[in-house]
Amino acid sequence: METQSSGGDTVGKSVKFILIIAVLAAIVVAFSLFQKQESGQPSQNQNSDPNSFEFKPLTSDEQAALNAPKSASEPEEVVNAHAAAVRRVAVATNTVNVGSGCRTSPTAVEIANGTNITFINRDSVPHTISFNASKNVVIPANDQASITVDFGEKTRIYGYGCESSSSPIGMVLIAE
Repeated sequence: METQSSGGDTVGKSVKFILIIAVLAAIVVAFSLFQKQESGQPSQNQNSDPNSFEFKPLTSDEQAALNAPKSASEPEEVVNAHAAAVRRVAVATNTVNVGSGCRTSPTAVEIANGTNITFINRDSVPHTISFNASKNVVIPANDQASITVDFGEKTRIYGYGCESSSSPIGMVLIAE
């Protein structure tokens, strides 16, 4: 009888093991979906109404990407940590959404030098995006405008600002 009981226990253990694996797989899938939703990427409804765009809260990586080194004399580890954060959140696109308070989505874009970036203003007031004193673009309320990003450099990270923010509101990673 021990043999039968032992065989039944083996089948029972196998079923339990398979159930545990299935539950773990479901948890991993659910976590992956949650992480994707919390990545800070914009959520847009199917309808084309400009007001349907939703800006999600910044992730810690997006906040780190916007926390650019204050000067060229910053320690190398500070510069490298910033570059790594920008690379983690950079999205290969040439379209940036701008909202209230000059909030942008995506926070960082990866483009080739000489590419046009289109800024879509989802706000009811105009915004001015500035890369430097000579490179800026005014985006009318609920409209869009483009600017060519040509810095004559190889791979490098550039921040840009807005009239209502004293800190960078977005980053551009120039890809080779």
